[in-house]
Amino acid sequence: MRPRRQADILALSLWLLPVMDMLIVIWAAIVSSLAMDQLRDPDLWPWSTHYRAGVLFGAILTPLVFHRFGLYRSHRGESLAVELIQVTGAWLVVLGILAVMAIATKTSVIYSRLWMGGWLLVGCVLFWIFRIALRLTVAQLRARGWDTRDIVMIGSGVEAARVVRRLKGLRGAGYRIVGYFSVPGTPDPLFASFRCLGDIEHIVPVLERLPHAPDQAWIALPAERPDLVRLAATQLGQTTLDCRLVPDTREFNILNYAVSQVAGLPVINLSYSPMTGINRIIKAIEDRVLALLILSLVAPLMLLIALAIKLDSPGPVLFRQKRHGWNGEEITVLKFRTMVMHREKDGHVTQAKRGDPRVTRLGHLLRRTSLDELPQFFNVLAGTMSVVGPRPHAVEHNEMYKKLVSGYVLRHKVKPGITGWAQVNGYRGETESLEMMRRRIEYDLYYIEHWSIWLDLTIVALTCIRGFVSSRAY
Repeated sequence: MRPRRQADILALSLWLLPVMDMLIVIWAAIVSSLAMDQLRDPDLWPWSTHYRAGVLFGAILTPLVFHRFGLYRSHRGESLAVELIQVTGAWLVVLGILAVMAIATKTSVIYSRLWMGGWLLVGCVLFWIFRIALRLTVAQLRARGWDTRDIVMIGSGVEAARVVRRLKGLRGAGYRIVGYFSVPGTPDPLFASFRCLGDIEHIVPVLERLPHAPDQAWIALPAERPDLVRLAATQLGQTTLDCRLVPDTREFNILNYAVSQVAGLPVINLSYSPMTGINRIIKAIEDRVLALLILSLVAPLMLLIALAIKLDSPGPVLFRQKRHGWNGEEITVLKFRTMVMHREKDGHVTQAKRGDPRVTRLGHLLRRTSLDELPQFFNVLAGTMSVVGPRPHAVEHNEMYKKLVSGYVLRHKVKPGITGWAQVNGYRGETESLEMMRRRIEYDLYYIEHWSIWLDLTIVALTCIRGFVSSRAY
């Protein structure tokens, strides 16, 4: 069995990326100067000693910081959006370090703030353009057979088929399934198009007879057969292949699962919140900016609604209800009152239904148009809610549905939102059946697992287009 010899684009990028990043830093600084139309300013162009020193130090510092952010490793099969976010964060850190150094050396007054802002923005744009272009180029090369990775699957059931489908859906990743080793049972129909290399008990002798060795072996076996996993791992340990174990997580409620190390042991995190580290800061800034912007626009409308509620029926303008927020903590959610004053039985909350006599004349309009939710932007400013996230349910409903819907409580891994992925996909208002609630939870968990600022802005835009009015909001 001879090793495959394929051109490794990553080896080229190990020196190309740092050099290009250094050049981008310098180009961005020059473009920022040109954009300000200050070429004749002796303090800016030609650059004074301080400007030249700052740009040069930034160019040297950039590859060091980018390396710490993991930007000079292979991103094969990983999201482009994640890489761009990492690049942006690393570039902000570089300029942050430069700013701190300028303050410490008492030279910050020398540099133009406008120029620094231009350097930041132009740098981001150029970094993004370069990495998008690099991704497209690499994808084209891999489509032509360059830098591909030949994979053998250990397994042929539904677990292995799930992995194969995901690999086939990764455009430009360059993964190629060259065969599989079967396991007891009926193979998944997907494997009819692949070559069966043999059964799992004869991995080593079969691989030794191949004219060219594959690059990787991926183990995807059912969780109820740990003996097969152990057998496959033992045999692959006698080869030089890169081996990957894909755990069978179908029987678990997983959310953003990842592998980490604790006390030197590999640990699979089956679920965790995406709102950690820089993501938490980005989300908090996004929420406050959007909430302030929207409140400034709708403040006159909110005053008119408050006045109309007082004239329409006796009682307070605002309705306060206990809901579960982030990590299941109880929060108080604000809404415009849409019902007549009444009292529910302890531990019971009745959802509004079509023709509900408790809903006031004005309340029907407010609920159908979602205008009763406007006070929740104050919850966003207070930090108990987000603009976008799973809609908060009444505490009593949470207690009921968490026993009926698998994965229900995982929606509390993030702050509840005023609008969400489920709502813009039609799952808003009364949940008339248990199946409807399951579908809503599926959309909520999809949002949490795929969260990004771009998804948030998409949901906000879709809410503006089609999310205000619903036929099921009574």
